Amino acid sequence: MKIKKIEKLCKDAKEILRTDVVDGKGKIEKAFLGINNAQYAIGKTFYDFTNDNFLDLFEVSAKSADKWFEEHEETPLDDPDGEIFADVYPEGEIAVFPLELSLNYGGETFSIFRTERGKDIFVPTEWFGPVDLEDENISFWLRENVIAIKSGLYLVGIVHIPIIGISPVMQQMLKRICEVADGIERREK
Repeated sequence: MKIKKIEKLCKDAKEILRTDVVDGKGKIEKAFLGINNAQYAIGKTFYDFTNDNFLDLFEVSAKSADKWFEEHEETPLDDPDGEIFADVYPEGEIAVFPLELSLNYGGETFSIFRTERGKDIFVPTEWFGPVDLEDENISFWLRENVIAIKSGLYLVGIVHIPIIGISPVMQQMLKRICEVADGIERREK
């Protein structure tokens, strides 16, 4: 992940969340940076950085930094909270595919993902800023309440699935829109 794209995500949300995934001895195995709803893997170069170092790197003034939400947490890889950051998820995962369709709802743009079982998932598009949704080397996997983003076999990001208050009527309408779009896409191929 390009740190500049993660920087944009953090700056837009005025939020920085760092999660270090550690082994049984406290050694950092992986580190993720982003916002509460979307975190992306960062290279070993950044393992020693504090949130203050990242704010300096992002050129956030001390005055502005006071208005940011900051958190730095550690989670053991063998802990249930840490398992979500594993390259291979022990609970299993289901492939999801981004549709070439987005939705504007409540002033926000959502990317639509479809599981291999036909369920549609709506996630704010901006949370995927550090990732090219059309990159053939990137795959998306459903793990409980998150979409895991992988490059090959390696986990490069985690995006939480939001709970959206959509009425049952609107849910049916969205489902129908996705079905129609899917039909159009098949005919075009």
